[in-house]
Amino acid sequence: MFGIDIPLSPGTAKEIWEEANRQLPQWSARRLLARFSVVALSTTDDPTDDLSGHARIREGPSSPNVLVVPTWRPDPVHRLLDDPGSWNDWADRLGASTGVDVFDLPSLLDALGRSHRRFSAAGARASDHGLGRLPDTPTDAGLADQAVHQVRRGIVPGHAERDALALEVVSLAGRLADADGSVLQLHLGARRDLSPRLRSLVGPDAGGDAIGDEAQGPGLTRLLAGLEGEGRLPRTVLYNANPGDNAVFAATAGAFTAPGVGAVVQWGPPWWFNDHEDGLRRHLGDLATIGQLAGFVGMVTDARSLLSMTRHELFRRVLCDVIGREVETGRFPADLDWLSAAIRDICTSNTVRFFGLPGLPSS
Repeated sequence: MFGIDIPLSPGTAKEIWEEANRQLPQWSARRLLARFSVVALSTTDDPTDDLSGHARIREGPSSPNVLVVPTWRPDPVHRLLDDPGSWNDWADRLGASTGVDVFDLPSLLDALGRSHRRFSAAGARASDHGLGRLPDTPTDAGLADQAVHQVRRGIVPGHAERDALALEVVSLAGRLADADGSVLQLHLGARRDLSPRLRSLVGPDAGGDAIGDEAQGPGLTRLLAGLEGEGRLPRTVLYNANPGDNAVFAATAGAFTAPGVGAVVQWGPPWWFNDHEDGLRRHLGDLATIGQLAGFVGMVTDARSLLSMTRHELFRRVLCDVIGREVETGRFPADLDWLSAAIRDICTSNTVRFFGLPGLPSS
């Protein structure tokens, strides 16, 4: 990004740091977006967010020539349950932002539904959900309601109650996505905040996370099958933290189809511990072997940093190298027009079509 080709080491760290900081003032957020030819950017937002930043971007006199939309992420519902004080503060903010007094499961789901519809009106094209795993249990509104009542009284809910509440929220998100034509995204398999030392020093999400090894298939299948049985299965993207789950996710995605639809459920791009060169190659190989590569929704940059757009560059180089090797061995046809169209679709057009991004070319 900065044209610095000095090998990184303890002896060169200060020089690299100073040179990067010397260059940073010339790289505003808007210039970085233009540098990477970004045409669409989706932020990740709490349901309580007033989205005023998005309004300023849309209405500002010098708006960037980029589609910027929010993404609805209600993870506090289940991630804050072990801290009733924080959960209640968040629920009060949710209530204030939606005009709903949150005191039980129906009122919580009502408030979340209103928030999701507000996001949709602001251009949101997806919701996002991060869980260690989806529980392999039937939905139980009674247990979920107990969880809300308990945390409202300052009591940490038990595991069964927590699982029930998480399922209610993700199921609601699936139905809401089906209703407004948006996408349900599921990030599964991370173990978070393993180090008490790090969490006490700097708080949650500080790097003390790891790959989880819980069984992912049963709960995921139960959720997707349940929504499909209701006729409410939306377009869905699956992300796995554990590379050992690649085959499970690729095959599960392929099991849910619909007539005339290229893909209802996508096994999404490599995430977190997998978005490096080796992980990309393994992912593309598994997708081409178990699923189908040409319809792939492509790469995502989710590091919350504009400088991480370089991941798209890495992905495209690896993708072209993988496909080029397949052509050299005769496994892919040496048809430049077909290959160019497939690569263009994987890198841009499939994403535009799958997420329904308005105003962008889909081919």
